[in-house]
Amino acid sequence: MYSYDRRTAKVRFIRRRFKDYEPEFWEALVEEILNRMPSPLRRVNLQIELRAGAGGKGKDLGEHFVHGNKHIIHVVPGHSMKGTASTIAHELGHALHHVLGLKRSGKNEAGEFGWFWREQKNGPEVWYDYDKTPWNKRPWEQFAMRYEKHGIAAFEHLKSEGLVPESRSESHRKQVDLEMYGEAAPTMEELADLPPAKVREIFEYWQAKRKGLDP
Repeated sequence: MYSYDRRTAKVRFIRRRFKDYEPEFWEALVEEILNRMPSPLRRVNLQIELRAGAGGKGKDLGEHFVHGNKHIIHVVPGHSMKGTASTIAHELGHALHHVLGLKRSGKNEAGEFGWFWREQKNGPEVWYDYDKTPWNKRPWEQFAMRYEKHGIAAFEHLKSEGLVPESRSESHRKQVDLEMYGEAAPTMEELADLPPAKVREIFEYWQAKRKGLDP
């Protein structure tokens, strides 16, 4: 797990369970995302932790909460670094609506507990039942989704500058592939922009190769 502290602009190495990328890469990625986010976030006490784990079926898991005066974001990366960047930006979107005071908990006129949401600061509030409102219909999630593009743009910028390193596990896997097969399977990042049919073709090729069959 890494912990990023906005006050020092550093990712602090906490445990050795999650060490595929050097802290300097996470620092550069988070800074690039924050530079694209609205200015109120640049003044908050922010900590971002990337935690060891497999995510949800290869997808990233993220959460934002406030402890005292500190905004804390937890992200369990999935298989794609671009996806991780998007998830970080999404959770930063939650931090932003908290800073702007757009969401608060409370009871409606019937005494039911839920969440009040306003589309803009000082705007009218609308009450939502948290349990009965589908995730993609919750306005605070829709708000956070708007900022996912900043994570993707930040990743693409670093990639274009040659600043996205190969992970240690990918390097090891490629080395094993080269030794055993004379070629290496593409990484998830390399597959990300290919058409689904091409990805399926590559997957089947390597599946056959690793089973010792002629592709």
